[in-house]
Amino acid sequence: MEQLDQDFADEILVKAVCMLALSRFELANALRQCSISIGTTPIGTMPDDCPDWYITLTIPKDAFDHIFFGTYRARKAFEYLAFTEVANLVDFNVVDSPKSIQTVPKADLDQTKVLRSQQQDFIERLNQSPPSLLRCATVGRHSESIIISTESTKHLRDFCWEMSGKFRGSQPKEIFISTMKGKLGEEALVNLLGDYVTGVDYELKLGGDGKVDFKLTSAPDVGIQVKARNGSADNISWWIDLEEIESNSVLVCFLIQEEVTEAQSEYHLVSAGFIPTANIDKSQLTDFQGKKKAALKMSELLYMGGLKSYLEFLEEKKSSESKPEAGNLSSTSFDSDQVWEKVVECLKPPGTQMLMRQCARLLSFNGKEAKIGFCNPPLFPIALEKVPNIEAAFLETCEHKVMVSLEVVAPLPKPPT
Repeated sequence: MEQLDQDFADEILVKAVCMLALSRFELANALRQCSISIGTTPIGTMPDDCPDWYITLTIPKDAFDHIFFGTYRARKAFEYLAFTEVANLVDFNVVDSPKSIQTVPKADLDQTKVLRSQQQDFIERLNQSPPSLLRCATVGRHSESIIISTESTKHLRDFCWEMSGKFRGSQPKEIFISTMKGKLGEEALVNLLGDYVTGVDYELKLGGDGKVDFKLTSAPDVGIQVKARNGSADNISWWIDLEEIESNSVLVCFLIQEEVTEAQSEYHLVSAGFIPTANIDKSQLTDFQGKKKAALKMSELLYMGGLKSYLEFLEEKKSSESKPEAGNLSSTSFDSDQVWEKVVECLKPPGTQMLMRQCARLLSFNGKEAKIGFCNPPLFPIALEKVPNIEAAFLETCEHKVMVSLEVVAPLPKPPT
């Protein structure tokens, strides 16, 4: 096994930090304190000439909990980065280091900077001849190029003709094409997100769709507006009106590469990008066709690869907003035995979990502070060192920070035999 150049490995770590900053800020901030090494198989030793990566993160003590509990998210970020370098991530390890280590250069953790940089790279690849785009046929996975097949377009055509018949007196061909563009975009979004969002709505509604095309399955108050247009990537714009901006959290845009007609049997769509509607400057809206609208070019959008992470961020935000604050909860709001059992299940590493399961019990908990009784005095100094681990387990269980204190208590009497 060979080691990749350290400067290159550090660059990969910085990219991972930027990717995770959008939705996992604490995890990203902890990654900045780590060092990284990447082992690889030499090119030519694998049948497909695609090298394997073996990544090891060395974690300082004060960042261990954030990395340990975010290992899955971190691994997914590094898997994607390996993919962009035409490599396979086959092993990902985190190593706890009590010693002070040199940190990688601090990255700018602006939540959109990395996605704008990736969007620029994407546009350059799109404008190549032929375009160089990533394509994944698996539903629910990111793909820059999406194919809507003949089987799907037949169903789409039938619906679009029904829509044309609904608006009698209008131009049926124009209604057909407009509806087809919208539904192609909606089918493309479902291809990217799968059942993470509600399905494409094929119900004929007299009052329209309420300006919301999709909602998150687990957070119905997060609306998604989809726009699909055909044209040149250099000068195309996607329009969104004020009502759509105010009714949705995200605008998602697709570029249709073929001319939309009644006879076209297959379409190729490009994932043009997305933008949070909160980022659209309402003061810059212009009057267009009797409505105040914003026109967005591809260069103003964010790279579509960050869409799922941003939606997960919105989902978690909505979930936390729907829960009462810890300070407003009384001690009677908790089943202490259930809380402690869940906390113990979340404890890491296994040795700490075993120690607390055998020697500790929850004495009191008011939502913000937890008092733990420890019944093995000789091991009490070791237990005190595990307070950060216990607080991390409370954070995972309660989804907010809990202050933990330990005290020595007498063992519980054994039940009579």
